[in-house]
Amino acid sequence: MRRILAAFVTLGCVVSLAAPVEAAAAKKIKSGIVFNDPRTRAGATKVENAIVSVIKGAPGGSKIRMSMYQFTDAYIVANALIAAKKRGVDVRIIADHTSLDRWRAGGKTTAYEKVAAAVGGKAKTCPAGRGCVGKQMNHNKFFLFSRSRGSKNVVIQTSQNLMQTGGLTTDWNDAVVLADNPGAYNAYNRYFNALWAGKSNLNIWKTLGGPANGAGVTVQFFPKASGDPVAGMLNKVSCTWVDYGGGKHPTEVRMAMSDINVQREWVLSALTKLKKKGCVVEVLTTIDTRKAPEQAVLNVLRAGGITTDYADPNRTQNLMHSKYILVKGRVGKRTGFFIWTGSANMTFGALRSSDETMIQLKRVGTLKSAKIHALYLCNFRKARAFLYGQRISC
Repeated sequence: MRRILAAFVTLGCVVSLAAPVEAAAAKKIKSGIVFNDPRTRAGATKVENAIVSVIKGAPGGSKIRMSMYQFTDAYIVANALIAAKKRGVDVRIIADHTSLDRWRAGGKTTAYEKVAAAVGGKAKTCPAGRGCVGKQMNHNKFFLFSRSRGSKNVVIQTSQNLMQTGGLTTDWNDAVVLADNPGAYNAYNRYFNALWAGKSNLNIWKTLGGPANGAGVTVQFFPKASGDPVAGMLNKVSCTWVDYGGGKHPTEVRMAMSDINVQREWVLSALTKLKKKGCVVEVLTTIDTRKAPEQAVLNVLRAGGITTDYADPNRTQNLMHSKYILVKGRVGKRTGFFIWTGSANMTFGALRSSDETMIQLKRVGTLKSAKIHALYLCNFRKARAFLYGQRISC
């Protein structure tokens, strides 16, 4: 704990994303964090390439499971899954019904349809107009691999859809690769099986036992019938933490979120209260200023004094599409670094109606929470600077 607290005042943003945190670069699958960086051609495909690399490493007789919102024009992923099927991998995929919308793929056969034709009854979409267990949509974005390139029980949780507007080459997205993590793999697999069964369940969170633990992570599956875990966490934040030398520091709360709506009032209220109590509170999001509900969110955040920066699709195609929350300071009785990511936006539907996943990262492979936080903070600052035509390194 002493080393963690000392890192508060020294770590900052001096962390290079050139560090070996991406699983795709290693011969053996390693746990790590991958960020899309739409500023360059190579950076814009990092998440997609990491996914394809793990698919290609799955040997015959192994299993691949995927649950995805829109799987329309990521043909490189589709082709990798088809090749895996041909070499004897048990490939099973679930997608939102909108993955059948050919207009999203420029009128062509969608990537989902291509894979479904190859794997037959082992591909399905949720019913039209709803999720597989929720009543709104299947907004999940995860992959499971029983084996790949010498590792077992591999999970990839990402914010990225397999479609252009979900950020294949345009948006800021992140992905977490968890290798040799049976706890996380088994938790995700239970959720996948519930999605596959397709029985409506607006409290799958409770049915699956609430938060599930894997090595270094805690994962939650939605929808959830009551309560708001994010607001609950924010309400436990203390806005001052004290180091071992007696120095006082403000707790820092940052949220990079593709979509926020005013119906998630508990989260907006909690953020506003934290700002009034002296926390550093910063939000980086996507706001279409032509749409009144989105402008209303911006008005609420700024009225609460919260530093809010946003990508407007009227001005840029490089949108914030990640869904992560960072806290540096004190939450409940613990002082440290806290990170959550996944598929879930801060919307009412993501909490109550849609098939979603949120994962807390405490340790990812050799990366401890301080390093994970630094990587995400660097991504946050790069994406924010890019909105203003600036380029930074950290």
